[in-house]
Amino acid sequence: MSMLANVMKNTLSLLVVLVAGIGARAQEPWQSRSSVEPLVQVWNRPTLLPIRWDEPVNDGKNANGKNGNGENGPEHTRDNGQFVEEASNQEAGVVQHIFNLVPQWERNNGERSRILAFLYTMELPVGSQKHQFSFTLPFLTIHERKPGEPTTQDGGVSDLFLNYRYQLLADDDFLWVAPRFTVILPTGDERFGTGTGRVGYQFGLPISKYGDHFDFHFNAGATFIPDVVGPISTGGFSQAHDLRGYNLGASAYWKLSYKLHLFVEAIAVWQNFVDDDGNRDDARIILVNPGFRYVLAQLENIEWVIGVGVPIGLSRDAPDISVFGYMSVEHSFLRK
Repeated sequence: MSMLANVMKNTLSLLVVLVAGIGARAQEPWQSRSSVEPLVQVWNRPTLLPIRWDEPVNDGKNANGKNGNGENGPEHTRDNGQFVEEASNQEAGVVQHIFNLVPQWERNNGERSRILAFLYTMELPVGSQKHQFSFTLPFLTIHERKPGEPTTQDGGVSDLFLNYRYQLLADDDFLWVAPRFTVILPTGDERFGTGTGRVGYQFGLPISKYGDHFDFHFNAGATFIPDVVGPISTGGFSQAHDLRGYNLGASAYWKLSYKLHLFVEAIAVWQNFVDDDGNRDDARIILVNPGFRYVLAQLENIEWVIGVGVPIGLSRDAPDISVFGYMSVEHSFLRK
């Protein structure tokens, strides 16, 4: 397989699983959104207190933002999954900004490649928690080096993902379910492996079960991109192929405290791509991703969370080495 075909394979699989993971997020607010204040007041309020380890923790089931003793207190974040999507939409009046940095390194028959993916996602409730719109804009930088040749670099904007999610179930005592529908716009460049050049479609089904000390999530999804052509080793482009992909994922979170959660995710992706001979081929990527997420600040109307994962490839097509960096900022945007 040529380096470009290998990059295309990894790029497609990377974007499919990353966007599946960040298509939606969940949060448990410090207080009820009925008492939301403008963001500018948050920055100017001198009395806001950062979270302390010894404060009582809300179990997330009290809509009035109080803990089990009836006192105001911090809450476990339902936020910041990496590859595996959580099944709770943004609450009304709360917007989330998500930043991902994912470098990965590959070796293939003496050739080396490095892909650096940066993704920005914004999630916005539409009227209520029932409906959520989000978009994900990836940026890719691709370094390639063949034996005896200098390193080359390509990159740019990749394909844009537009997502809609419907909150089908929202029950802490049972399950949370939020099916997602995605349209993939061809804003990347298929010549350099940063896009497919065609409009694509994706469906995802996240299911979540929240508990006092452990949270569990399950994902299933499918991707379809019709009439994709790819560059071939003899020059020019291949004939058009319909590319299909499927992904499964599961994760478990151990809530050591409201500030620190440990997690492990397991991901399996089956994705078509166009190889250097112009044929449709398959990539099978299986990853296990242990990591943590940590609440840096949880104030009245703003929450700032970071996370780090270390994906471990278990299949031949999985990246040799990769790291997952995550940062999220969510804040209120409606007045009382």
